[in-house]
Amino acid sequence: MSSRRSVVIVAVACAFALCGLGAAGASAAGLTAVKCVNVGEGAGLFNNSHCETPEAVGAYETVALGLNQPTEIEGEAVGTPVVRATIAGVKLESKCGTADSKGSLENVTEGEEMKIHGTISELTFTECKAALASKPSRTCDVEGITPPGGKGSVSLRPETASSGAEHKITLKPTEGELVTEFKILTTGTECFFSTPVTVKVTGFVTAIASTEKHSHLTLDPATSGANLKANGAPVSIEATIKGWMKGEPEVTVGAKTF
Repeated sequence: MSSRRSVVIVAVACAFALCGLGAAGASAAGLTAVKCVNVGEGAGLFNNSHCETPEAVGAYETVALGLNQPTEIEGEAVGTPVVRATIAGVKLESKCGTADSKGSLENVTEGEEMKIHGTISELTFTECKAALASKPSRTCDVEGITPPGGKGSVSLRPETASSGAEHKITLKPTEGELVTEFKILTTGTECFFSTPVTVKVTGFVTAIASTEKHSHLTLDPATSGANLKANGAPVSIEATIKGWMKGEPEVTVGAKTF
């Protein structure tokens, strides 16, 4: 896993991971939350506990979670999330070192359609830095305002997630439009700001559940740029997150259309 992650991206991307929405699962009329479990040798379509394609007969299969039964999940970003935005006239790429999230998800029905609803109760990023897009080696320290806050930390406010058509997942703040708030400080490595800058991230994002990698959710940079703002400016996000059952990282959770 990369040692650095985008602050805004991670804050949003990993938040999704918390929701545990990934790649696989749903009813004929919509997405269904599923987990990857051992169903006995030769009884499953997958030969590993992540239920990823290419399929190979094995002991693992995706099994739907119970209807209207919230399931606690955890998550984190995979790969290298990247977020691009212009703050105070400066083009930035904000990055963090780690991201941990907690939340829950459940299968629900709306009419005859199956959907996934989720909540993100906690999402905190640490070791965060704001990097100059034209020269990534120049960085400024970051300090979180949204609780619990702290230097190098960025936390999301509570979020909700709901599935839609074409494996799409929409994530937005439970209340209002504010996603997170933090400061970019004047300290760091050749920091480029002479006074601290407060950043408010607002709006929502739409991500797509992978059809190949169970538990993976990918944000579309174009979609995030249209609906997510940092101090009013578009934020472009490239990120993938994964989710699993609370306390059981080998039991991945995702979404699938049955």
